[in-house]
Amino acid sequence: NIAKSIDEIIASEASEDNKIMSSQTEFSSLESTNYFMVSWLLIHISHILANSEFNKMSINIIYPLLCPKLHLTLKSVGFCCNSVVKLFPDVNLRAGVHPMRFNSTDIPDDPNVLCEVLRHQEYLLARLHEQV
Repeated sequence: NIAKSIDEIIASEASEDNKIMSSQTEFSSLESTNYFMVSWLLIHISHILANSEFNKMSINIIYPLLCPKLHLTLKSVGFCCNSVVKLFPDVNLRAGVHPMRFNSTDIPDDPNVLCEVLRHQEYLLARLHEQV
């Protein structure tokens, strides 16, 4: 079980670099789809925690949501979230283009940018129609 292995690695007396290398080895043993899902999840959680001042989401709030799914201890989740850049150097999350809101006052002045935003809005609307 990879969760148990990660917990044992984090609980060990090894140096932080050794813990990261051992954890990388364990994570890389996952199938590629599982590897990218776990990496995406931990990177996303680290972004949430980095903005905890604004979103009021701390590790103590997030952990009970993750515990049943990841089977990791609080210490392991904290370590993984604090070390995501080193644990998953090959994974890069890109920010999505967010649709404009009707009450948005940030209407682009550049016609090309406005066209791009409208194209994105039309794409989202088409996807919604497909799903319905």
